[in-house]
Amino acid sequence: METDFLIVRPYSDAAMKPRVCPVEVKSPRQHGTASLDRFKERFGKRIGSQYVLHPKQLKVDSDRMCLPLYMGFCL
Repeated sequence: METDFLIVRPYSDAAMKPRVCPVEVKSPRQHGTASLDRFKERFGKRIGSQYVLHPKQLKVDSDRMCLPLYMGFCL
């Protein structure tokens, strides 16, 4: 798996237990998120939100947020 960063945060829906939030950084030519999909398959309930940093606009799909590169400091 090619997950670039992992962030650990407490989640209210998990009784404030920490969950891992994977972060993947994409280049302008790469847009696939297959490694995040495999990460979620493997670790399932232990994962919180998933983040993708890429050069495009902000996009939110259920538990996956695609953020522009300049918003990386918000994580």
